[in-house]
Amino acid sequence: MNIDEYVRGVVSGDRRAIARAITLIESDSSAARAVLAQLPKRDRKALIIGVTGAPGAGKSTLLGRLALDFAERGLDVGILAIDPTSPFTGGAVLGDRLRMIDAALVDKIFIRSMASRGGLGGLSEAAEGAAKLLEASGKDVIMIETVGAGQSDVEVARIADVVMLVVMPQTGDEIQSLKAGILEIADIVVVNKSDIPGAETTINILRNTLPNNIKILKTSALTGEGVRELAEKLLELQEKQDSTSQRRRKRIEDALAFAVIKHLTPQITELIDSNKEMRKYVDMILEREITIEAAAHEIAQRLRHGLKV
Repeated sequence: MNIDEYVRGVVSGDRRAIARAITLIESDSSAARAVLAQLPKRDRKALIIGVTGAPGAGKSTLLGRLALDFAERGLDVGILAIDPTSPFTGGAVLGDRLRMIDAALVDKIFIRSMASRGGLGGLSEAAEGAAKLLEASGKDVIMIETVGAGQSDVEVARIADVVMLVVMPQTGDEIQSLKAGILEIADIVVVNKSDIPGAETTINILRNTLPNNIKILKTSALTGEGVRELAEKLLELQEKQDSTSQRRRKRIEDALAFAVIKHLTPQITELIDSNKEMRKYVDMILEREITIEAAAHEIAQRLRHGLKV
């Protein structure tokens, strides 16, 4: 397929074309950029929900239930399940899709497993492009489920409009340990598996821990309890995005700065390897004449003023 064929297939909502385009994004960055650049902008943005939380919290089963609820409302749904990379094939370990089997059989729901491929923060680097593809294909709701590695799963915040943290009934100490990581990016916290003991205690601890603007709900993905209320709350948050736009803007600013640094890193590394002045700094660090931090500050100052290093 050429670039135009990929674009036409995606925009028409052809499931096979969407799947092939996502594969392209995962494997060929230059061709992927060409496809993404030609995708038309939709009049109405899709709601992108980032779903994170530690393994065992029931994220995949809950997403399957949520997708079915959204589909019953007439919404088209896309799910990107970021799975660990298989050590044998390099592809995704398809554990998440097996727990969404009912949702996978519904025409209005598109599910794609993506290998993390070493991406940081529990998120595949291709996930942002895949989400844009799904939006262009007409999806109303896109849910991105992270690998589930725990506190490191914060990278999804740079893509998502709403970040949903799924936790299990647990002790106060465990919740406090989360506070320094994924609790800080959550817009809504879901206590799943609420049919087991300890759910109400966990909710009370969360209410005493989190700011008042963070919504806390309880669900049982096993029985379906609370799923409809959760879907309604997520759609309500979409309508109120203007009130959270400053927080969203800050996330994007931070993500953009990180991405720019990532792209500049190879050039900086080459500069250190090849530039005489830079090698002098390395010698000074080796001789304990200057610290790495102090050397970096001096170099940054010189670059900021347009001077050669």
